Amino acid sequence: MNAIPPSTERRSCEPPPCSVVRLDSTVTPPPPDSDAASAPEAKPGGRLSEGRSGEDGVDPRNAADVAHNAADAGPGSSANPPQPWWRAVGPALVVAAVVLGPGSILTASKVGCGFGADLLWVVGLAALLMMGVTATAATLGCRLPHTLGTELTHRLGRPAAIAVGGVLFLLVLSFQGSNNMAVLAGVEAMLGRSLSPMLACGVLLALNGLLIAVLWRSRRLYRPIEVLMKVIVGAMVVGFLVNFLAARPDLVALLGGLVPRWPADLPEGWLPVRQGEQVVDPLRPVTALVATTFSVAAAYYQAYLVREKNWTAADLRTGLLDSLLGIAALGLATSLVMLTAATVLHGDVPPESLTDLAAVASQLAPAFGPASEWLFAFGVLGGAFSSFLGNAIVGGTLLADGLGQPSRLDDRACRWATTAALLGGALPAAILSSGATDRIGAIVWLQSVTVLGLPLLAATLLYLAIASEARVQKWAIAATAVGTLVAVVLALRTAYALTL
Repeated sequence: MNAIPPSTERRSCEPPPCSVVRLDSTVTPPPPDSDAASAPEAKPGGRLSEGRSGEDGVDPRNAADVAHNAADAGPGSSANPPQPWWRAVGPALVVAAVVLGPGSILTASKVGCGFGADLLWVVGLAALLMMGVTATAATLGCRLPHTLGTELTHRLGRPAAIAVGGVLFLLVLSFQGSNNMAVLAGVEAMLGRSLSPMLACGVLLALNGLLIAVLWRSRRLYRPIEVLMKVIVGAMVVGFLVNFLAARPDLVALLGGLVPRWPADLPEGWLPVRQGEQVVDPLRPVTALVATTFSVAAAYYQAYLVREKNWTAADLRTGLLDSLLGIAALGLATSLVMLTAATVLHGDVPPESLTDLAAVASQLAPAFGPASEWLFAFGVLGGAFSSFLGNAIVGGTLLADGLGQPSRLDDRACRWATTAALLGGALPAAILSSGATDRIGAIVWLQSVTVLGLPLLAATLLYLAIASEARVQKWAIAATAVGTLVAVVLALRTAYALTL
């Protein structure tokens, strides 16, 4: 088609196929074989369907996007209506709720008990990396026309998408195992006695069955989940802040922990070593803090959450603000738990004695007295629930997407995969509950092995950020590159420890 000088053309506002209108001519529709006729079709919300996927050239996720965007935007609307930022922010708070589980709470408590505030700077650096990787995922979700699994399929083939989805699904099973164990630990703390293996399995079956029923009976899942996660994260941050202030900490001394330094009582050495029947890792407190705050799997899911919000490139500024505020809430909550333990427990309680919730709950005594054990148990249960359903949805979504199935929360394929994640996560907890007495140790172990799959997820985000047309911000790419390196180091150290 001949080029038309910009000064003498305008585009019709009529529905596609669009016509080019000359000021001195009549409207002429483009021929069927022209470039205009073969141009990508604009989707509601500003996404472009490139028609690349599957045998028939139709991407089922794009069709789902059209239906969902049309339902949310309303008749005659093609974009999200303007709204205040505090109402729009939400996806990264879901990510924070997924990460802020019982493992994060217990790990931060043990580190604060053992090393005071000396490792506060580790939480800060991990939170900064998490912000960068989450911002990268948000940009990819807003600007790319397809989901990450479809983009991988177009560039590297379906096996690559299946590998990423499968690895993350296995990580979720381990996370879910630790969350199930945390639920049992919380119930035992409230009852004041251990559960029999039969009763423990009954508790797990009832909880997972309830969540599966909610999953299948709800018609629109994302909005209620976002609201619930906002409430849980907000309540946990406020509760931790109140307890921290009630402990009357020395703020100047604690904030000194933001200056990077190595704790004097941290064992020397860089690699894990076997001492008798135990494997001793001198850097375990550092790696544990990083792993519980810098969760690549949760950050990866941000690319799918922004699509649930129907955000496009026009909403990217809101998406970046959402990433910063949501992960800041995560870092703040983790820091408050660690600093409270540093104030109340450090120097008085040996960290190796924190083997059950009753011992860890003693950090709540300054504010809540004898009720501290119950309140801490409720806090752990809240953290377990917030990451319980969230983790399962993350695994189900990415598994469905990797297999080439629709991956929105309301799609049947996603719900079936999420159901499999819930049941699969309950299995290791049921097995361990039959003989394990140290539930805290089981939770830490189940979460520690999840770092083995993080390099693949981080490298995938970095690859798409560089190779795609999403134009990810340079600072976010730099943070993702550093995060990928950190994930590789954590995975190698964990793999080495498992071989000892």
